[in-house]
Order: sequence, then structure tokens, then C-alpha cells
Amino acid sequence: MIPMATQSTVPNLTLSQNARLYKYVRLPKGWKYLRADYSDSFGVKPHSVFLPKTKNPTIVEGGNYVANDGGKWHPLSPDPNEAWMLFKLYRNEGRKSQLEVKSQQLRQQLATGQKEVVKEVKPKVLTVGDAIANFLKSYRLKILSGGRKPRTYDAIEDILVAFKAAIGAETPLAAVTRESGLTYIATLKKRNGDETTKTTKENHFIYIQKMLRASGVNVFEEGDCPKAPSGSSEDIRVYSDEELKKVFAVASDYHRMCWKTLLMSGVREEELTHLYKRDVRMNDDGSWIIRVEGKPELSDWTPKTHEERNVNIPAYHGRELVEFSKQYMPNSPMLFPTMPRHGSTGGKVNGRLLDALKRDAKRAGMNSEDFWLHGFRSTYATRAIRAGMDIADVRAQLGHAPGSNTIWKYVQAARSGKRQAAVELVFPEF
Repeated sequence: MIPMATQSTVPNLTLSQNARLYKYVRLPKGWKYLRADYSDSFGVKPHSVFLPKTKNPTIVEGGNYVANDGGKWHPLSPDPNEAWMLFKLYRNEGRKSQLEVKSQQLRQQLATGQKEVVKEVKPKVLTVGDAIANFLKSYRLKILSGGRKPRTYDAIEDILVAFKAAIGAETPLAAVTRESGLTYIATLKKRNGDETTKTTKENHFIYIQKMLRASGVNVFEEGDCPKAPSGSSEDIRVYSDEELKKVFAVASDYHRMCWKTLLMSGVREEELTHLYKRDVRMNDDGSWIIRVEGKPELSDWTPKTHEERNVNIPAYHGRELVEFSKQYMPNSPMLFPTMPRHGSTGGKVNGRLLDALKRDAKRAGMNSEDFWLHGFRSTYATRAIRAGMDIADVRAQLGHAPGSNTIWKYVQAARSGKRQAAVELVFPEF
């Protein structure tokens, strides 16, 4: 296999603008050079290549990225992000070399008295598509430096790609006005056509504004951001006892244990799907905990805001999880791995829990649009506060970042049921 290239091994490499990026991978029939799936606007898609005589990209792990320039192969790196940066760097060096040659030719023409017609080159207009591409490239570098998490990039990319589709990729960035930006935010819709929440609109506004400011455009004014009121409970979904009974009744043993663990611990979806069986244990004092911590071996996964913590759970549920772990895929180290089916071996991180929950809600005769996984977390938080748990303990259980005000949404939701009773006591019936 060809070795990896670094800045030290290839210090003077220059690539022409006709160079192409490939990946040298091992296939069942041997090592092959496969064209990498990339674009100048969005960069390389990690491990995505085109197999011979195919038009659709395929994920192929392993191997090394190489550049082909005029039939010559130049090793880059096995890491897709590093390979893309090197590829762009070397192509830029090639462009500089071409400019130096043209500059030398011009100097020779001036020295010999020859004149060349100089064409007026109009400056390139920065478009919305170019601005978004530049912003996403900058964010990729932050991920490589460890300052940002990859899954945050995916969310930002979805927001900006939707904005680009609505405004137009070729629209000059200078043509984006305060009115057009605010109109786009105000008319955001969900996939089913319903209105989006203020929290969703706020997230879209923040990253659209960051993208514009990164390109030197500042069209918004103070107060334009559609922030949800502090302590608002508009996004809080609390499942009733009747709803929980119906969902639990129709769920499989596997999914029932998933829903029960989300409900009784308040952990996030990704925290649940990345649990190992060893993470559920009893302490020396008899308390039961779920240990939420990073899993470097699972695509370097870490909890949100890097909040590793111990989450206390009811003792009886801890014992249930231990028995469940012995019965369900006992050879897998994961607590809730995928199930073997359709030729797969299973044992992977389960990314289809939301589909399963909506399917269970529909089977139970309820509206599936009213159910999502975060509803278990909201239900846990409001019930914990109603039961008298200290707010600091609830924050610790949920893994909220220091300074987060999210807890007050749950406090308001927990108190809403008591407010009417208090009002009745203020003015009792005469």
C-alpha cells in the first residue's frame, strides 16, 4: 500500500487545476483507485467513493486518499478532512506557479518592447452559495482543531442548505436584505407543513446571521432574533400516565425497555444508544446509576457539552436493566444495540428509535406527530420537580451545561398544574 504523504515528505508538491482526488482502497479483488465523492463547494464526503461502472457513491472504510495529476499519483492522507485540505493547498500552489509563469512572460514582453492587450477582469461577485461554502469550510477546520463537534456541523449544514435553496445559490450575497432574511425565518415550516417553534427559528436565525457576518454582511438589527421568552414551556411535551400505558402496552420488550429507561433517567437519545452494559451498576452505598461518558471507540462519541456524569435511577429499574442485558444479545457490550436482521450482524448504535416510537404511538391509536424521544426527558424533568427533587439535582441528572436556563422551562411546566388550584383559593366561590 502506498504510504501517507505529509507536509514534510512532499514539501514542494504542486497540482494543476485538472488534478482529481481518488481513494486507494482494498476491494475483494485487490487494491483499486476509486474516484472520491467531493465538490469544491462542500469538500470531500468521508469514505464516499464511486465503484467501477457505478453512478452512486458508496462508503468504503480504510485506505488512503491520493491525487491524480496528469497520470501521476500523489499520496495525501488516510484522513478525509486532512486529505481534502492538502489537495486544496497543493492545487492553490499550482495556481500560484501558473501566475508566476505568466508574470515572468509579461516582464519579458515589457523588456523587449512587446505589448500585450490587457483584458479587464471584473471582480467575482460573492454569491449566497459561495458564502455558505466558505462558512462551512471554516467550521470544518474548527472540528479538526477539536473546537466543535461533527454532529453540530451536520445541523448547521442542514440550516444553511435550506436557506440557500430558498434564497438561491447564485443570488449575490449583497442582495440579501433584512426583509428577505426575516421573511424567511418567519415563514419556516416543518416537513408536515406545521409552524416551527420559536426555538427552531432562533437556531436558524443565529447561524444565518453568523454566516452573513463571516462574509462581512450585517443586515439584522438588535432584537430581530426570534427568541423564545425566558422560562417558556412552549416546547415542553409531558406524557400523561394514560399515554405512557398505551405506548408501553404495544411496544416490543426491547423498545419498552428503551422507553422506560428514557423516562426514568432523563438521558438524551444519543446517551441511551451509546450505553454499554457496564454503564449500569450499583454503587457501594446501594444506589443504582447509569454512567454517561464518552466512547472513543464509537466514532469518538461524547455527551452533549462533554457532560460526563452519573445518573441515578430507581433500584428496581437498575435490576431490570441488568436482567435485560443478559437476555438481549448477551455477547454484545452495548446495552441497546441493533438487532441482527436482513443479513446484518447487528450490535451497532441504534439510530431508528424515533421511527419505532412513532410506530408504537400509531399502533396504540394515538397521533404519532405528538410523540418524540425528547418527550420522555421533558416528562422526567417535570415529574422530578413536582416530586420535590432539588433543582440543582435535576440539573445534574439532566447534564445541563453551567449557566443553562433550560431548567426553568421544566419548572414552569411542573408548576402549571398547581397554578389553577392556587387561583381558585384566591377567590373562592361566594
